[in-house]
Amino acid sequence: MKFVGLQTSRLYILDNFGPEEKGAYYLGKNYDFYIERSVHGLIEAVRLELNIPKKNVVTCGSSKGGFAAIYFENKYHYGASIAGAPQIFLGDYLGISKHQSIFRFIAGKYDELNRGYLNSILLQAILNKKRSSHISIYVSKQEGMYKDHVEPFMNFSNHHQIKTGLYLGDYAEHKSIGFYFPDFAIKEFQKYFEA
Repeated sequence: MKFVGLQTSRLYILDNFGPEEKGAYYLGKNYDFYIERSVHGLIEAVRLELNIPKKNVVTCGSSKGGFAAIYFENKYHYGASIAGAPQIFLGDYLGISKHQSIFRFIAGKYDELNRGYLNSILLQAILNKKRSSHISIYVSKQEGMYKDHVEPFMNFSNHHQIKTGLYLGDYAEHKSIGFYFPDFAIKEFQKYFEA
């Protein structure tokens, strides 16, 4: 995703880890979160080199990157996250048969205990954040991420009084998120710094 015309420092991090380089949700293998630590270390090295306050770090991504954006913002106390059609409940999403190789890579084996843990990992990061979250989510009601992930996440956010903006797009399939999300992300980024 390229943000043409956005006057800011940008760091793009590709998740091509795991089985067949499909990604590991920026986490790691067998719950050794070495990928997460490496990604966080990279973000921090760049942030400190550029002398950027944590509150001015905005994490951004769609789909798998949407999970990572919300996760890293909250776990590492950054300013805001902008997510397009994120998978929130990782255990449920990776429990689908076509994604189970990624599930096994991250958790070691597929079982209900690991499914529950992966479902809670993002929510726990949000609940543990020392400062309030600033989450913006873009998704279409016509795609699966809305009903299975975003709608229950909004209920969670409302229950815990977590500042979460929900913006509904109009596209039919999850794979279309990459086309619609960049324009939304740029506007949200600008809005965050104007506030």
